[in-house]
Amino acid sequence: MDVILHVGAHRTATASLAVFFEQNKDEAREQRVAFWGADRIRSGLFSGLMAHKNSIMPDTPRRRDRATQLIRMELDRLEKSGVHQLIVSEPSMIGTMMQNLQSERLYPNFQPRLSRFFDAFGDHCCQISFSLRSYEGYWTSALAHAIPRGLAIPSENTVDRLVTQPRRWKTLISEARAVFPSAEVLVWPFEAMAGHPVRQIALMTGATFQPSRANAPWVNAAPNRQAISRALIERNTPVISGTNWPPFQNHHRQVLRAQYHEDLEWLKTNNDTLISYSETAGKHQRFDKLTDSQDVADNKPAYLRGHPNDREERRMV
Repeated sequence: MDVILHVGAHRTATASLAVFFEQNKDEAREQRVAFWGADRIRSGLFSGLMAHKNSIMPDTPRRRDRATQLIRMELDRLEKSGVHQLIVSEPSMIGTMMQNLQSERLYPNFQPRLSRFFDAFGDHCCQISFSLRSYEGYWTSALAHAIPRGLAIPSENTVDRLVTQPRRWKTLISEARAVFPSAEVLVWPFEAMAGHPVRQIALMTGATFQPSRANAPWVNAAPNRQAISRALIERNTPVISGTNWPPFQNHHRQVLRAQYHEDLEWLKTNNDTLISYSETAGKHQRFDKLTDSQDVADNKPAYLRGHPNDREERRMV
């Protein structure tokens, strides 16, 4: 049985993919594909494997060993039941959005966290799947998600540090290759694949779901400006305004888009046969309606177009 670790990233429709699997579990069973999402993983199966380095307790190594043994037992059970492929989908395996925002780094502990799962999955893991998103869209969506949960509105200095932080998607991809050297790393852009869970599943597994069951759910959307303002009012803090939301100004956006473009070009031209990149789904059916008219007129690639107020987030994770 092959294991596919779908490690995110956050805010790239991972929750929607999980809901789709729940709605189509009979179809998945027919395809001999199993799915572990956040509910399964956070039930205690991965206890000790996902602890932050600052919250490690004396019994953490024991809990990690126990989790590793439990995972191996579950893999054996699934294999004996006839499952051919297991997708393990949980972005928090590699870190959390709040850790990213507090450290002002993109998954700063990615490699050591992913390494914890090598003993559990080992040779079963044939693929690390990764959905990327433009830095502008990712950080804006993460901030919109975190501010109503207590994070302060980012200062100008904070925004500058998010733009200049050194970690890139290609950094994470290289680290994944180092942790699982025999596994394929499969990458696709959120901008092309959001709303297409059937195509994401086909890329990961080769399984083809029936079109009648292919409707994409829209769940866990980031709060819009009004929702963020209401949350700030409730805790008696200054509301967002045109000067501090969206957080990135034009000069920031230019840098972030250039960084993302560089990452995608690196993916398209790299010579590593175990790194695969796909945009085959095409632009999302709603995405074109959400871009700046001038950007469309200029024929800019989808990932370089503007996203005022991260409008697609009101529809999709």
